[in-house]
Amino acid sequence: MCVDSRDRRVHRGCDVIAEMGAVKSADGVPIVFDVRGRGSGSGSAAAVFVHGWAGRREHWDEQFEAFAHDRLVVRLDLAGHGASGQARDRWSVGAFAGDVVAVIDAVGVDRVVLIGHSLGGSVIVEAARRLAGRVVRLVGVDTWSAIGVRKSVEELEASVLLPLMRENFDAGARAFAAIMCGPSTPADLAARVADDAASMTAQIAISILEDAIAAGPENFEQTLRNLDAPRSCISSESFRPKDPAVLAAFGIDNVVLPDTGHYLMLERPQAFNELLAGVLAR
Repeated sequence: MCVDSRDRRVHRGCDVIAEMGAVKSADGVPIVFDVRGRGSGSGSAAAVFVHGWAGRREHWDEQFEAFAHDRLVVRLDLAGHGASGQARDRWSVGAFAGDVVAVIDAVGVDRVVLIGHSLGGSVIVEAARRLAGRVVRLVGVDTWSAIGVRKSVEELEASVLLPLMRENFDAGARAFAAIMCGPSTPADLAARVADDAASMTAQIAISILEDAIAAGPENFEQTLRNLDAPRSCISSESFRPKDPAVLAAFGIDNVVLPDTGHYLMLERPQAFNELLAGVLAR
């Protein structure tokens, strides 16, 4: 398949060059996405990259380039992030999953690997439920740490920082971003992550965290248990270490990348890509 650069219509049977498009999500919010790589003739499932809270599709720059040589790669800005629209009534994981499904339907692929960082890990689980048999694998990236616990570290951190965000959003957003960067995180990357968080619309950023806290882990865990697709997680060794036994109980195999904070695909892109390539080859 390929994307026609004139009108962005989807066709099958040809290579794809870099192309940006937009599609309306289920609630009408415009969702911006990029497509690159080889279409269905490659034989590989399309890789769809989903960022986390206060992220943007450029967080996947290194992966977008690296994996386009043998498969179709897709990345998007979730609503309220990057270049996508901001007019939404409820900032829930379910609404974000609708963004992912809308993009996949617009691109027209039948077999996908969903790759989600942080909050994006919850988003891809719900998207996989809606996409049913089209998902051949889920790959979480430093996510799913709330599995098996009733009050996650992320929820505790957010509940502490939300009052600060409501009072002084710039300071609160930067403080939250700083928590997600470890000692090994380069200073310029830490500054970039902080700027990304602080540049969000305050009401949207706060509403996303409030909804995530209110939702709790129970529905997510049940959805994950009911999925047929195999799942893997690539995790930071030191940032919120995951219990392999807990993940294994949910059918998740965990691969660890040392010397990184939460943004491992940005901190050690080459090493991360090698791990991701191994997961995709399974």
